[in-house]
Amino acid sequence: MTLAIEKEISKVGTETVKVNGFYLHSKYNPLREAEQIAKQEYKPHHLHIVFGYGLGYIVDALIKEFHFNEPILLIDPLMEHNYIDVFNPTYNRFYSSKEKKKKKIVDMVDKLSSYSTNVHIITSINYDKLFPLELKNVLEIVKNNHYKQ
Repeated sequence: MTLAIEKEISKVGTETVKVNGFYLHSKYNPLREAEQIAKQEYKPHHLHIVFGYGLGYIVDALIKEFHFNEPILLIDPLMEHNYIDVFNPTYNRFYSSKEKKKKKIVDMVDKLSSYSTNVHIITSINYDKLFPLELKNVLEIVKNNHYKQ
């Protein structure tokens, strides 16, 4: 798959990125958008699986919302082709995996599910449009893990 990746400056001066015509963050205020998503999506005592990193705004905002040292697993198909760099936060329960390494994702979900059988999946903006098959695979992995539990 060929990807056209463009970085742009948002209306408030923060960087945003567009992949194949789809914005991965707000073109107006990416940081405020990420904070709103994090507040809405945070679930206490859950393993949070974030499908899609982009420039990391949602992951950073979500980690700020955590109150109980919840684990976070990041899966992003763009990491597979080195289109993005994940800036590993100093958060000690942050894990990431390239989507193509399915066995590694299965192992990580198994390991992290021991924290909690409650799993919350967050799909970053437009990743469902850009990577529908990869998202389907991740959802299948989580579903199978849930059945095992």
